[in-house]
Amino acid sequence: MIINEVNITKEINKITEEIEQEVINIRRTIHKNPELAFKEFDTCKLIVNKLRKIGFDEIEIIEGTGVVAILRGTKLGDCEEKTVMLRGDMDALPIKEETSLSFKSENSNMHACGHDAHVAWTLGTAMVLSRLKYLFRGRVKFVFQPGEEMGGAVGMVSRGVLDNPKVDIVMAGHCWPDLKSGEVGIANYTAMASTNTFKITINGKGGHGAHPHECIDPIAIGTEIYSSIQKIISRKTDSKNPTVISVCSFNSGTSRSTIPDICEIEGTVRALTYEEVFKINNDIENISKQICGIYGGNCTFEMGGICLPVVNNKNLTESFMVSAKDIIGENNLKSIPYLAMTGEDFSEYSSRRDGLFLYIGSNNKDKYENYKLHSCKFEIDENILKSTIGMFSKFIIDYLN
Repeated sequence: MIINEVNITKEINKITEEIEQEVINIRRTIHKNPELAFKEFDTCKLIVNKLRKIGFDEIEIIEGTGVVAILRGTKLGDCEEKTVMLRGDMDALPIKEETSLSFKSENSNMHACGHDAHVAWTLGTAMVLSRLKYLFRGRVKFVFQPGEEMGGAVGMVSRGVLDNPKVDIVMAGHCWPDLKSGEVGIANYTAMASTNTFKITINGKGGHGAHPHECIDPIAIGTEIYSSIQKIISRKTDSKNPTVISVCSFNSGTSRSTIPDICEIEGTVRALTYEEVFKINNDIENISKQICGIYGGNCTFEMGGICLPVVNNKNLTESFMVSAKDIIGENNLKSIPYLAMTGEDFSEYSSRRDGLFLYIGSNNKDKYENYKLHSCKFEIDENILKSTIGMFSKFIIDYLN
């Protein structure tokens, strides 16, 4: 059977229309029962059951709750068989939901980053492509990844998710409230920043608040460290390169009249490259130790694992733009000239294979107030599920052919 491009699009649109409510229900089920990183046991079970119902027989559970499923195209031909990997992350956040949704979280966690939608549209793409496998040659590897918020991709890569069969390209999308529902953003090169976390533990000498001269005040030292590391951005980094240092936790003392022994400062660094993040952390450590030394204290510096930047492959972004316009229209494809300063462990895949990472617009101000990612009131427009499934399905078929 020969089906032209227009008919492929029609076939995809027909199936996405048929499965839309089922996919929405999947998303709502996951949303009601959000599970934290590496504890996504019910979500894992739901995914496996759905894949088996669709007809998948190559399913593997790795890293405790991660799911990998392979779909093989049946189209005959002489072209080389390739493998596309589509990732959907599945973990929630330890945030108490404060929306008015009828399917709001039933526990103290929340899908405040849209991962429930990511699982749903990845399953939806599996539904579509399993019915259209006669249209392509090659393989699609569906990866449902645990613990994105905790760097879960590292474990998936170590367990060989990019091999057996060897993956040629990797794809993923993320709900993006900065774009309107129906729009899709494509970064031309770097899509997300390189990031890490840091912790400074300042050791002073506690004592009575009436006698600060007899103490080494870690709070006073900490505030000076805080002010000084902010100057790294304005005086030690290139203004053409986006860079962020954010102190997100400053803890010390338990009494209003006692100078404590210890002050702890925690934060995050975000920059364009791995090398710049590492350099900034060295600057923070050196400044912290110098200031402590001036006032007679000392400190330890701990650097959390650095997440690589997410970099899009130029050829894939161009091919996607051509393919996706049949599904959502050319006007809804937005070229994003700047990177997001958020981090994403999808970089563990895209640093090893050609990658494509998409911003899926989720904001619909006609339905609800727009809250940002990780907000306790974060919501998405569920209309994006159908269009996202359509875009992924169309591009994968086009690429494999």
